Amino acid sequence: MIPIVSEKVGAFWFSTDQIFHTSMASSGNRILRRAGVAEYLIVLSLAVVGWFRLLTSQPRIARVLFFYAVLLTAIHLPLTMNTRLRSPVFDPLLASLSTGGLTRRRKANFSDF
Repeated sequence: MIPIVSEKVGAFWFSTDQIFHTSMASSGNRILRRAGVAEYLIVLSLAVVGWFRLLTSQPRIARVLFFYAVLLTAIHLPLTMNTRLRSPVFDPLLASLSTGGLTRRRKANFSDF
């Protein structure tokens, strides 16, 4: 059971299906898929950094987002977990969090608002 769950979670969160299960695709298409996965992994890494920054500044919101990610991942476990199921549910959130990974840290000032 553990290998199946780890493969499903890997396909869902790390797009491993787009790298390892592309034997039917042309070589050009495989290159494009791998480039897309590389770009996605950069966004995912920045989102993790952004989430940790959010955890220090707004821990309640960060915990709610973490609970959301865990809950929806668990809900998807009985399904075929792939990039197509993840994209509409998590990618907008990852894009938003990744901006927190790009910005420099500074304290908010009320004059900024």
